[in-house]
Amino acid sequence: MSDKITRVDLVNHIRHSLGLEPKSASTAQAGIINEAYVVATKTFNLPTELLSQKNKTAHLELLQQYIDSINNISAQLDAVDRGTANSNHSEYRSLKIDETYNLNAAFLHGLFFDNISDLRSQITMDSLTYMRLERDFG
Repeated sequence: MSDKITRVDLVNHIRHSLGLEPKSASTAQAGIINEAYVVATKTFNLPTELLSQKNKTAHLELLQQYIDSINNISAQLDAVDRGTANSNHSEYRSLKIDETYNLNAAFLHGLFFDNISDLRSQITMDSLTYMRLERDFG
């Protein structure tokens, strides 16, 4: 017997922990897609000395909160009624907006960690990056 956890096991565990009911045969026939996914946090090596350990820890905890929210929202999207979705207000629209916000926040935090962990990165005064920073921020 394998000790590996499958995607289905993870999705069912998240749905169970959120108190969401499994899909019935009628909802499956209605065309509702089971699209829940699970996002895992990337492990970052942060050797930079420009940030304190407290600051690094706070940012890592914030990233983990975004990841947890994405997983939670993904499971909720499976249970929401898409038949009542509209462009003004619906639970489905609200969840998709929350999902987008959290995905963007997690992605930007990942870029932040990638950028601060490169000890060899330098911006010279004659680079386009420096010129744009100077132009935009003085």
